[in-house]
Amino acid sequence: MTDLNVEAHGEIIIITERDTGFYAIYEKRREEPQLILKGRADTRDHVLLARVWHVAVDKARELGWIV
Repeated sequence: MTDLNVEAHGEIIIITERDTGFYAIYEKRREEPQLILKGRADTRDHVLLARVWHVAVDKARELGWIV
C-alpha cells in the first residue's frame, strides 16, 4: 500500500504519492456539486486511482465542500 500525501489549497486538493511521483489534482467549483479531476500523472494502476479518489472525497468532506 502506498503512502499518500493530501494537501488543500483554496479550492484545490492535491494528492501525491512519494515513492512513484504520482499526483492528482482535484478542484471543487462552487457551481458544481462534485470534485473535478484537473490533472494527474499517467498510471495504469487502477487500485491507486480508486484509492486516490476516495482520499480526495474524504478530504473534501472534511473541508465541508461536499456532503
